[in-house]
Amino acid sequence: MNKSICVILLLCFIKAGAQTSALAVGDSLVQTGAYSEAIEVYNQLPVSPQVYERIAAANEALGRNAEALAAYRSALELNADDFRLGYRYGILLSKSNYYKKADSLFSGLHLMQPTNASVLYQRGYAREQLKDSTAIIDYLKAYRADNNQQNALYRIAKLLLEKRSFVGAKEYIDLGLKANPNSTRFLLLDGLSYFVNKSYHDAIKRFERLLELGKDNESIREHLAKSYAQTYQYEQALEQYKVLINQYDDRNANWHFSLSTAYLGLNEPEKARRHINIAIGLLDVPLDSHFLALAITYNREGNYPEVMKALQEALAENPKNQLAKYQLAVAADNRYADKALVLPYYEAYSKQFPKGRFIDTVLYRISDIKEQLFMEKD
Repeated sequence: MNKSICVILLLCFIKAGAQTSALAVGDSLVQTGAYSEAIEVYNQLPVSPQVYERIAAANEALGRNAEALAAYRSALELNADDFRLGYRYGILLSKSNYYKKADSLFSGLHLMQPTNASVLYQRGYAREQLKDSTAIIDYLKAYRADNNQQNALYRIAKLLLEKRSFVGAKEYIDLGLKANPNSTRFLLLDGLSYFVNKSYHDAIKRFERLLELGKDNESIREHLAKSYAQTYQYEQALEQYKVLINQYDDRNANWHFSLSTAYLGLNEPEKARRHINIAIGLLDVPLDSHFLALAITYNREGNYPEVMKALQEALAENPKNQLAKYQLAVAADNRYADKALVLPYYEAYSKQFPKGRFIDTVLYRISDIKEQLFMEKD
């Protein structure tokens, strides 16, 4: 063999060995989490799909998604048919919110492997973020291709629940819970489904189970509190609303108002009143319903002057509130022995609401008071 050819071959083997050695050094650095140092090593190597893929992965590990995406693109320019490389690139596109590009890329991968459940799922996810109604079709195809694809199963159930297709959603939720009875995401969907359908006892079981499993957040606590209140379990509702106020937001007016309702259920009007007043202080919206609730707390105690004061506040907020107008007349009736002072309140209601829902009772009471006053004159 010609001596010069031998030298060239020897140099090639040495160079190839050096590249392999450098790759091994970079890979070793990656394994110890030294990603920046690994990138420096990879950048010294001749370009190739393998080198670019390693640079992309190291940048991705550092959270440098833009650099990672650029490296994946460079790798694919050199090897456009690499399915695995394309898949990793598509995943990062989705993570980086480039959903249109991800949709296009996964569509290409789907042509390469039509029955790949993961590709179908990822395309469905990208389309869901784009508000594309065909997303659920991809999820269904993914689940049919591989019934271990729990992510697709979850997205199907969630989308059906959002569309209020409760029967369909329940079917897929049950499949998810059959595969894993302690799946917090399927338990949450199950609880929300029961809650929306007003099956509060069933909803409570799911939300309580979530807490037992360590899944604890504001939404779960709030739905559990509301479920307890709807089933007249006021002490349990109080406990949950206190957690919400103390741990999440002590300035949430709705929670304070709901807390007052629970206290009323336990016949503790003073505590109820305190939280109604807190809610009123926090809100900058029409408060007639809150003042009505405040009136109820005073009415429980027979404190009619305060009842009337609260109802007048309610009418100041909303003069068209029929219930407040009617209750004001009733409160005056309970407060004043002199019915001449009461009559104007009932007449004010009949004048403002001649076809109101309390008009029959009001007209009867007006007639009764007038007869009583006439008899007293005699």
